[in-house]
Amino acid sequence: MEGLAKILFLMFMGGGIALVGDRIGKYFGKKKLTIFNIRPRYTSMIFTFLYGMAISLVTIGFLVLVSGNVRISLWGVHSLETAKNKLENEVQQLTHVTAETQLVFHLNQPLVMGVVKGGEPAQIIARQLHSLLKKANAQSIKDYNRIEAIQGKNQVPLNTRLISIKNTNYSQVVHFLSAASKSYVVIISTTRNTYLMEPVSVKFGLTANRKVFAAGQIITSIEIDGTQPGNQILVSLFKLLSLLQKSALKAGMIPNPVTNDFGGKILVATLLDKKAEIKAIDGPAVIRVIAQKNIYITGPLDVTFQVSPAGISSE
Repeated sequence: MEGLAKILFLMFMGGGIALVGDRIGKYFGKKKLTIFNIRPRYTSMIFTFLYGMAISLVTIGFLVLVSGNVRISLWGVHSLETAKNKLENEVQQLTHVTAETQLVFHLNQPLVMGVVKGGEPAQIIARQLHSLLKKANAQSIKDYNRIEAIQGKNQVPLNTRLISIKNTNYSQVVHFLSAASKSYVVIISTTRNTYLMEPVSVKFGLTANRKVFAAGQIITSIEIDGTQPGNQILVSLFKLLSLLQKSALKAGMIPNPVTNDFGGKILVATLLDKKAEIKAIDGPAVIRVIAQKNIYITGPLDVTFQVSPAGISSE
């Protein structure tokens, strides 16, 4: 509505200007006024021309007062172009900075872990810890290079040393493990948020290694109706895998930091075989997940599946 009002105003103003200009021209023509000894006819034309200029200036002045867009069009185009170029440069710089400061590792993020037997001489303990540090360094390079490949940048050389650890932490862990009477899980984790291409500061964390499931122990189970369609039975079997993962976490197992699982991969073919066994029962069946051997907190989660009709106890 505001734009329409301005257009109507300019239309009426234009008509008024034309009318007044015509009257002024006739007025000077009838009076036969002259300036600088110019013939009256040309004097009238000069006054009409000057009047038109004055009206144009008044019109522009009015538009400048009432419209910010007009002011920008008259005086601000160059400033806008300069500001636009400046913003584009800032965006490019920020994009570059963001790429260079991409967060790769979070504070206390585990990188690798391994089991170290306590009570060994300090030299052997130090050798095992050094091996774990080399694995952490290789994993850090791998993670950096994965991001660098996505961004189309040069790869980090495999012999680059990214990992750093305080000597006090290293010495304390060596001394502790050499004096320990049992095995410990050593977890190497970051000490701060780490961005792309930064050195990776790490620390050792220790957890006593222990058995969480004994060989032959039933870890979890589920009942499935064998009269269901095969696809529905498979859905229930995958639910059983989810229950297995939850049971492992509840028992205190630690997922591998690199693969984020407990090891002991379960093949799809195994589930298909169990589906066939369940269908063969053609009624309620119990599927038990049983530890194949003693399982410790670092895994692997080696298990077997036992299928039997509901109501029959496991052997």
